[in-house]
Amino acid sequence: MNKCLKYLQTWRFSFNVSQIMDTVESVNILGTIFQSSAKSETHIEERMKACRCTTFGLQGSGMLYPGLDTDVNAHLWRTMCCPTLTYGTDCLDKMESQQGTLVKQCIDVSKRNHHTTILNALEIQPLQTVIRQQTISLFSRMCNLTSK
Repeated sequence: MNKCLKYLQTWRFSFNVSQIMDTVESVNILGTIFQSSAKSETHIEERMKACRCTTFGLQGSGMLYPGLDTDVNAHLWRTMCCPTLTYGTDCLDKMESQQGTLVKQCIDVSKRNHHTTILNALEIQPLQTVIRQQTISLFSRMCNLTSK
């Protein structure tokens, strides 16, 4: 806290020391929820909720219509729903199941079917692969910034 105060004084920021700072259980920063307990359940639940909203928001374009071509459904999933689901997270437990459930619902397949074979047939990558690629891409961009 002293370092912060010194920095603020050095750069002539006004700071009210008497103001009481409340501690919070969680904070939402750019769509990523951080909790004081270091657990990610709240963030995962919010991502799943946002993904459901995105999926059902695409209903007007035929996303949930059983007659829509499965390639179109797969493309909509890869470009709209999957990024919404994976934003700001690297926890996969519930999210893999959520992906399979929503994709099966979009192509009108029974929820009792195994989603792994369906996702493979639609050429939809597992979330673990998507997150790994996003991490590698970020690392690559960071390396390119430091080399310039």
